[in-house]
Amino acid sequence: MPDPDLAAGDRCKTVRQPSLLYQAHTAPLGLAFYTGSQFPAAYRGDLFVALHGSWNRAVPVGYKVIRVRLGGGAATAEDFATGWLTGGRYWGRPVDLTVAPDGALFLSDDILGAVYRITYRGG
Repeated sequence: MPDPDLAAGDRCKTVRQPSLLYQAHTAPLGLAFYTGSQFPAAYRGDLFVALHGSWNRAVPVGYKVIRVRLGGGAATAEDFATGWLTGGRYWGRPVDLTVAPDGALFLSDDILGAVYRITYRGG
């Protein structure tokens, strides 16, 4: 039933739906659009998201970096950097991302107090 304080219930019909859904409690903290040229051209303009991770779930989620592909139709997400969560336990927590002048990605981790430099070597 619509909330009478928010006017007519048909307002929801005009609300834009989310472009991308992801698991609750993953805590997306850091975002960076890829503007570099070190990674393949297909990465340019895509969004990298640092998922800090859950702290109060029986089964932890997050603790990784995802790549959100924005070109073309609907946005899609895929794992980009993982490994901070193994066997239901985490040892690091991704926080924020930035693109370096040389096109690498810098990623901070607030558990280890570390900054990772993620590079592409080709292949």
